[in-house]
Amino acid sequence: MLIKFFDRIAVRLILSITLVATLIASVSAYIFFERSYKMELEQNRTSLEQLVQAVSNTAAIASYLEDIVLAKEVVDGIAANDMVKAVALRAVAGSKLIASSGDMS
Repeated sequence: MLIKFFDRIAVRLILSITLVATLIASVSAYIFFERSYKMELEQNRTSLEQLVQAVSNTAAIASYLEDIVLAKEVVDGIAANDMVKAVALRAVAGSKLIASSGDMS
């Protein structure tokens, strides 16, 4: 009885269509996910680069002068961005930590 059921052309056609549709859907979903993931990473990287460009001169001055107040303002400004988890600003000489914000682990 089971052999006769799978010998029918309609059943074989339905199984073939289901298999092909599942395969196409799986491949399409994977390609869409990879493309979306890469686009989001690129967009986040660009946003972070723009953020760094916006404060790089001020951060360099605070680091060179070891000005804790200015460094704290720079760090707080960067940390206010929702993409940034942690920020640390170190002095040019001796790598002395001037200001930090967030979880550094």
